[in-house]
Amino acid sequence: MPLLIKSFLLSFILHLATIYLCPKFKICLDTSLKPQRVHKKSIPRAGGFPIFLSFLVLAFLKSPFLGPKLIFCSLPIFIGGFLEDITQKLSYKHRFAFMFLATLFFVYFFKNFIVTDLGFINLTYPLGIVFTIFALIGITNAFNLIDGINGLTSGLTLQIFLTLWLLSMENSLDTYLPLLEILIGSTLVFFIFNFFFNKIFLGDSGSYLLGFLSGVLTIFVVKSSSASPWVPMVLMFYPIWETLFSIFRRLKDGKNPFLPDREHFHHLLYEFFESSHFKTTTVLLLVQGLISLVVIKFYKNTAILISTFVSLIMLYFLTYKILKKKVKNN
Repeated sequence: MPLLIKSFLLSFILHLATIYLCPKFKICLDTSLKPQRVHKKSIPRAGGFPIFLSFLVLAFLKSPFLGPKLIFCSLPIFIGGFLEDITQKLSYKHRFAFMFLATLFFVYFFKNFIVTDLGFINLTYPLGIVFTIFALIGITNAFNLIDGINGLTSGLTLQIFLTLWLLSMENSLDTYLPLLEILIGSTLVFFIFNFFFNKIFLGDSGSYLLGFLSGVLTIFVVKSSSASPWVPMVLMFYPIWETLFSIFRRLKDGKNPFLPDREHFHHLLYEFFESSHFKTTTVLLLVQGLISLVVIKFYKNTAILISTFVSLIMLYFLTYKILKKKVKNN
């Protein structure tokens, strides 16, 4: 049986158990009234649990070289997020500490994957360690920030994992294929339950985990091939740019850059589509699909990738301005 199908089936069983048991025991239910919330029902926010457990079991068995190390690195990310899902009271400082610990494990276990080539400048190894830690913490938080619309984070992640799988096939990077197949299968189950049936949410454990693993696996593939160092910036454009722009926007308005709000691009699109999760996510996933195609076609061409990144920023600003004006007028 193909590994992807094994992952899908295991994840499916674990998701069913999570969806049934969380309401029964009244744990990990999303009952908060945070400003970024756009749903009304109390739904389990424990999607990270079945995804992580599927990954833990299968990665350990099917990827004996990389699997255990990557599981160990991911564990603090999952624990920090899961504690927040259970209590909904874990401070950002404590969550940051768990992320920092995970990135320290990464730079310790994967010394050959420290990011030093930025495309336009080469960092020294010590600076590369600092940059790698900063980048992984940043992308981990970025995936959590965009997790406000059904299917968005998991759908983007699925496309990222699939793109990395195709690049791994293209470059004969067989070591990473099992890990990516496991994650594609387990994340696909969540996407189905979340996007089509609204039965479960990622929670912080899920969004942090998918963000961290997306960042790590992108580093693996880029560093192990002739891919441009700009692949991560383009492939993960939306979470990265949405985070950077949100920080700038809040600082410009004199607000705390780390406090949540409902002025993200996906929230404006959600309001524009009259509170339709389906339309909002579908549009953003179609754009991500086009981005993934560009990356697959031109993953070695730094000039084209930089041009794509700049073009996406311009398109973002133009669309954001139009959406904000239309939502305000309505």
